Parts: sequence; C-alpha cells; structure tokens
Amino acid sequence: MTLRTRLQMIFGTTVLVSFASVLVFAALGIRKEMRSSLETIATETAGRYAAGIDARTGEALLTARTAARIFSNFERFATTDRRNTIDAQVRSLLERNGKFTSIRVFFEPDALDGLDARYAGTELGNDAGRFDIVWHNEGGLVERGRSTEAALVESELYATVKKLSVEVVLDPRDYAYGTGSPLPRVSATAPIHDIYDTFIGAVSIDLTLTDFQGIIDEVRPFGTGFAGLYTKNGYILAHRERALFSKNFTDEAARYLPEGAAVLADAIAVAEQVSAKLVNAATNPSSDRRRTRVSRVCGKKRWR
Repeated sequence: MTLRTRLQMIFGTTVLVSFASVLVFAALGIRKEMRSSLETIATETAGRYAAGIDARTGEALLTARTAARIFSNFERFATTDRRNTIDAQVRSLLERNGKFTSIRVFFEPDALDGLDARYAGTELGNDAGRFDIVWHNEGGLVERGRSTEAALVESELYATVKKLSVEVVLDPRDYAYGTGSPLPRVSATAPIHDIYDTFIGAVSIDLTLTDFQGIIDEVRPFGTGFAGLYTKNGYILAHRERALFSKNFTDEAARYLPEGAAVLADAIAVAEQVSAKLVNAATNPSSDRRRTRVSRVCGKKRWR
C-alpha cells in the first residue's frame, strides 16, 4: 500500500515494569524493496537503545533492591542506633551515585525500632514519628528532605509498593526537592520484608527524565526517524519534541495517518501485556533470564 509517509514503529523492549520503547521511522516515498531492510535496521536499533534505557533504570532498581535487603537485617544494629545508621548509609549511597536525584527509605509504624513516639517531629522521624527519610541531590548539593505522615500514606509510591509488595518502577510525576524547580521523575522502588516475608517498608530511588532523553536524542535513523519512550499507560517520558513530555500518546498520534496512530497504540499495548508478565515474575530468582527472552521476542515484532 502506498502512503505519502510510511511509518515503521518497532517495539524494542520493556524497561522493568512500566516503560515501552517505541521507535518511529518516518521517511518519504519508501520503495517497496526497501521495506525489509528498513524493518531489520529498525529492529536492531530499537533493541540497542532500549537496552540502554533498561540499564539506567535497572541500575537504580538493583541499588534499591540491595539496600532493601541490607536494611531488612536492621536487628543486627542496636535498637537506639538503627535510625542514625540507616540515615548515614542512605546519604553515603546518594553521594556515591551521582546519577540518582534522591533516595528515600521508610518503614511501617514502629516496625524499625518501636520508638516512633520518641522521634516524632525530629530529623529521624516524620510528624508521627515514623522512620521516613529522604536525601536528595540537586546540582551536586546533597541535602535532607522532609515529608509528613499524611503525604506519605496518600502517595502513589506508598499505596503501590505496599499493595503489590514487589519491585516496581512508578509512572513519572513532577516533583521538586528543596528550592529546586519541579522536574518529571521516575521512582525505582524495592520493598523491605521481614523474616516472615511481611512488608515493613521500602527503598525508593528517583531518576530525572533527562537521563532517558539523552538516549532518545541519539536515535536519528535515516535522518528522519526518531524514538519515543512511553509508560504502559501511554504517557510520554522522552521524545524529540519536548512539548510532548508527560502528555498521552494520543496527543502525538493525532498528527499521524490513521494507520500510524493504530500502530503506535498497538506497540504500547503489547508493552503493557509483557510488563504484566514481568511483574508476575519479579520474585522469581530467574526473572532476569526471563526478561531477556521476552525482550528478544518483542524486539522482532514488526508492523505488517
């Protein structure tokens, strides 16, 4: 079928549990004999750049997972030392990892040391005394953040990680630390469990979307192609057109021919189906191997 503009959209791979990487190749007057070659190049490019995005969020999630396992063994510290010890470790972790914009650790009420009442309203406890600390890095300046009990329990972060009790990467939200400007951020979060596998807290690490945008900006196939990064709900995380940040893919799809808009919707839908499988496998020690197999299959998906 001849179109004034042919769109080739290749779904590369899921990024943990929330993102879909979709490459859009736009070229005028593509000849029929060039289509196979274009699809092959698109598939290879999608997989390569999606792997880079996966590595960024994967690093944050691995760090959160490791910290959660360490903090779950808090009983090796003296009761009165636990808050100061974890607080110092979180600050040190952020100072050593310049790619992270913040690290947050919280425990369920009295789950850490039973001393919430003593620490209410202090640096090591929120207004209710719960251990809920956050260190953020804005422009190289590492500072302590503050939050309230109400803000925590009403947040998507708390509701999601407590309900699912598995590792998760949340959809982006605009947030400002200290006196900085609000920036769209994503959170890689790992739950903290006790010896009975009961949820008792979480470690959450934030990344700004500028980390993803740098990768997406590198994708310029044939000089006319571009790439987009979307959440499973269709919101745009990174795109060559900055005005589309945080908008839904339908705001972008309206500019395409109907065939192209349908392909974009299908690519994101496939990502959501695969993401659901990865969530189910999150607690399986062999999940990394399973993720690799899923990624290879999705990387070969083509628009027909």
